[in-house]
Amino acid sequence: MRDRLTTIFIVSLVTLTIWLFAEAESLGHQSLPVTVEIAPGDPSRMVYTSTGWDGRVTLDISGSRRALELARDLLTQPLKVPLPGSTPEGEQGIDLFQLLTVNQALARTGVTVESVRPLRAGVVVQEIVTRQATIRAELVDLQVQGDIAVTPDKADVRLPKMLAARLGDNFEVIARVPADQQARLAQPGPVAVQADIVLPPSLAGERGVQLLTPKASLAFSIKSTLTSAQFTFPVQVLTLPVEWGDWTVEIRGEDERLNVELTGPSDIIDRLKSPEARLIAVLALSSDDLARKVTTKDAGFGVVRSGVFSPLPTGVQVNPEKRSVRFEITKRGTP
Repeated sequence: MRDRLTTIFIVSLVTLTIWLFAEAESLGHQSLPVTVEIAPGDPSRMVYTSTGWDGRVTLDISGSRRALELARDLLTQPLKVPLPGSTPEGEQGIDLFQLLTVNQALARTGVTVESVRPLRAGVVVQEIVTRQATIRAELVDLQVQGDIAVTPDKADVRLPKMLAARLGDNFEVIARVPADQQARLAQPGPVAVQADIVLPPSLAGERGVQLLTPKASLAFSIKSTLTSAQFTFPVQVLTLPVEWGDWTVEIRGEDERLNVELTGPSDIIDRLKSPEARLIAVLALSSDDLARKVTTKDAGFGVVRSGVFSPLPTGVQVNPEKRSVRFEITKRGTP
């Protein structure tokens, strides 16, 4: 009895294994949306789809359940389909069905390509060439004295042959110092920095353009951006509004205006010279100053724009001929 049960169990297990294998190997059909990336068969060429086709196809395949599962996994990502190396340059109509039936990655899954929609598509094939472009240094917000030495002075660029012909022999790429590095270049004098080479806006959107020279060295001398100018600051008294009606402050005539030399970045100094910037020296008197009737005090310096007072801009050095203001305080109503 025990031997009989053992025999039945073994026969059942073998039968189940055969059935599972047969089920896995039974043929099925499936239609899948696929994104196709047409690749050049020759590395010295580039290929891209022409107007009217975005690379998407519907692929009808057949095969075992296992093969279909492998194909589905493969086709979740764009499928790279190389063109034959003998494909001529220019705009071409390609047979997608023929290319997909011989695609090695798809063939390894074990499926058979039954059909593809669309059947044909347009692509453009171009030869890739290497040309040298002049490197032009581009420095933002830096005043440079003399020439900028660029090493190397040429950059290798890979680009489509037709684009190279359109550009001619003289085209440029840009050497640009990273913003964080340029921010540290504040002191006047000679400097040497590494710059990133980037494509100009006219080439940034072109297909198949690749910079082969990523960096260049720039050597130049930073011009001093500091300048000095003489200004006259009228003195104005500032005190609490509740105190103002009780006191009179009379500034000595020779101290009513203070001559000051301001030193700072040239663009800021130029803005302070404009009529919109009203420079004043502020004589700030506290209640205690008024009560003690002090006779001298240092003035502060600022600027009024649109009726609003603010300190002088950061980076401006103040060098007054004198800072102390002499004055006389009188309490109103005192004989």
